[in-house]
Formats: sequence, structure tokens, C-alpha cells
Amino acid sequence: MDLARPPAPNPGRAPGGVVGPGVGALPSAYGSSRHRSRRRGGEGGSRSHSKTKKIVQLRVMVAVLLVLLTAVTVAAITFWSRVDVLGSEALSLSTDLSYAQKELDKARELMRQQENEISAMLARRIPGLSQIAFDTLFNANDKYLRKLTFSQSGVGADKGIEFHAVLENKGSGPLVPDVRIILFDRMGIQVGMVKIDRHHASNPQAAAELSAQETRTYTGPVVADSGVEPRYFLVQVK
Repeated sequence: MDLARPPAPNPGRAPGGVVGPGVGALPSAYGSSRHRSRRRGGEGGSRSHSKTKKIVQLRVMVAVLLVLLTAVTVAAITFWSRVDVLGSEALSLSTDLSYAQKELDKARELMRQQENEISAMLARRIPGLSQIAFDTLFNANDKYLRKLTFSQSGVGADKGIEFHAVLENKGSGPLVPDVRIILFDRMGIQVGMVKIDRHHASNPQAAAELSAQETRTYTGPVVADSGVEPRYFLVQVK
């Protein structure tokens, strides 16, 4: 009679069906180790990618800063070059202005000399000729003419010349005044004249003659030719 053989012992199981630390436990430990290795590899790759991204960002920032620095440098060079050019131009203009001012002063001095020569020539040709000066008192003291002044009246190109005269009769009898004011241009050509009469008196209703010891003021325009500037005057007292 054959006796049944007992089952071969399972190396991976302990008696009673409990799995022991046999060969069957090795695959589980190996899988856990491989999982941890993959996880460490993933973390290392993530850190490496992050570092690479930061390096790229830093390089971009450095490139942008270099571009900005280059632009600022070029702008500064252009600005200071322009300032240097403007400084040179300003110096040149200042030199030209100084030269022009000197030439203008020379021209003015020459004109003054010519005016003086013309005035001297006219004074020899027309005795008693004087240059017109506004709001300046001329002490005539010619017979009964005591004082004479000129002023301007009107607006712009329509300005005219007015005279203000003081006549005084120091005689013992009446006197009919006969005073003429003649205007001349810069070349000594007559351009206007006025004869003082009672219509120019401060009191137009006064008599034509001056009474003995009477003093009277006269005011009126001296009409000159249109577009001509009077420069000299002559007073005739008869």
C-alpha cells in the first residue's frame, strides 16, 4: 500500500500559511527601491529645469540692460556732441555780433560826423538856423520874442509839430507882432512855415496888437510837407 507523500515545504510560506522572509518577498523590496529611485530622479530633473529657466531669465535681463546701457551711452554721446556744436555756434554768433556792433558804432559815429558837417554848412548858409529839440526851452530874447518851445502832437505817422511862444511888449505903445517860424529838412530845404498871429493866442478874442507892457502866450501847429521830417528851424522876428 502506497503511503501519500507529504507536500513539499514552500520556502515562501511559514508553517501555518504565513508568508515568511523567503524568496517571495524580494520582488516587493526591489520594486519599492526602484520607485524611490525614479522619484529622486524626477525631483533632480525638476530642480535642473528650474535652474536652467533662471539662468535664461538672467541672461535675458542682462541682454536688456546691455541694450539700455548702449542706448543711453549713444544718446549721451549725441547730446554732448550737439552741445559742443551749439557751443561753437554760440561762440561764432557772439563773435559776429560783437563785430556787427563795432561796425554799427562806427556807422553811427560817421553819421554824427556827417550831421555835424551838414549843420555847420547850413549854419553858414542860413544864419540863425537851429536844430529842433522837443520840450526844450529856447531863450530867444529877440526883440519881443522871449521864449520858444516845440512839442509833438498826434498819433503814429500823423504826429505833427506844435510851437509854444511867449511874446512881451516892453515898449510904451501898442505893438503888432510879426513872427515867423520856418522849418527845414536835414539838407536845409524849407518844408514848412507858420506866422504867429492872434488866432494862436491863449485868448483868441484878444486884439491883434500887444498893449504896452503886455505879455502873451501863443500856441499852434507848424504844418510841414507830408512825408518829410523837419530837422531845423529858423525864427524871423520883424
